[in-house]
Amino acid sequence: RNKMANQLSKNKFSLDDLYTFIKTVEIGSFTHAAKFFSINTTTVARKISNLEDSLGVNLIERTNNSFHATQIGRNIIEQVKKADFSLDQLQQIVKNAVYNDSSPGTIFFSLPPGVGINHVSKHIHRFTRANPNIQLNISYQSKEPELVKDNIDVALIFYPSEKHVNQKIKRIAAFKVKLCCTTTYVQKYGMPQTPNDLINHQCVGRLTDNLIVRKAITFTHQTTGEIINAEMPNNITTNNLMNNVELIKSNEMIAAVWEKTSLPNESNFVQVLAEYEVEPVYLYLLKHPYRQDKSIDLLATFIEKIFKDDDQQSAN
Repeated sequence: RNKMANQLSKNKFSLDDLYTFIKTVEIGSFTHAAKFFSINTTTVARKISNLEDSLGVNLIERTNNSFHATQIGRNIIEQVKKADFSLDQLQQIVKNAVYNDSSPGTIFFSLPPGVGINHVSKHIHRFTRANPNIQLNISYQSKEPELVKDNIDVALIFYPSEKHVNQKIKRIAAFKVKLCCTTTYVQKYGMPQTPNDLINHQCVGRLTDNLIVRKAITFTHQTTGEIINAEMPNNITTNNLMNNVELIKSNEMIAAVWEKTSLPNESNFVQVLAEYEVEPVYLYLLKHPYRQDKSIDLLATFIEKIFKDDDQQSAN
């Protein structure tokens, strides 16, 4: 114990390394901890090793497939959590001071292009007029952002991934979709009678913005309430329903489009499985996990209201 005290008195340790150690033990996985911190697993291991070197003790017992905190490691975690402040709060306070001091009143906002065109962009002028002191930087991108790494304050995304572990995510909209094809397609290949028939058709599947292929889509019969989780053929997938209209016009594919999409003035467009409600595409709002800025909250509230108003108009 005296040896440990001497070691502590000689060597200062990094709070960042301590935070990494505690969060990694809490999460229980080097891989998921790396995603939480937006670093690689090697860096996570190095930070913990640095802390062990600074303290002169082993904090983690490692095996081939798992790890656990040593008794000393558990003691450290317990004592830190008994302190008057939360380590998470300490990290947030420091990062708030850095971020808010470096760019006051500046917001970086990311959203998919289609959401901008159909829902958000036409309202942005109201936000900027009401908040003239806020510099708003808008990035229209289909790529799913990593808020801390990409320096994004507010983001709208369709399919949350493991990038956002421990990130507060709020679902703010559900976009209804419908399947369509052409009469020429029906003449060539026939009309699917149930969702399970789609596996035998050239039906365009869903690709997330994080490049993950959805293997199945849920269909709900609007009269009976029957739910079918239908496997998709996925010979072709897309992450943009607006462009699916052009695929339908080829007369060779069935594809999903937004329910409110105005289809081309062509009599040969028909809806497929009209008696079923297709699994909607959900939209989620994320805010930067560390920055606490009134400007960010103002934008987030403004964006949420846009979609609440849209829902009310649709209901009326």
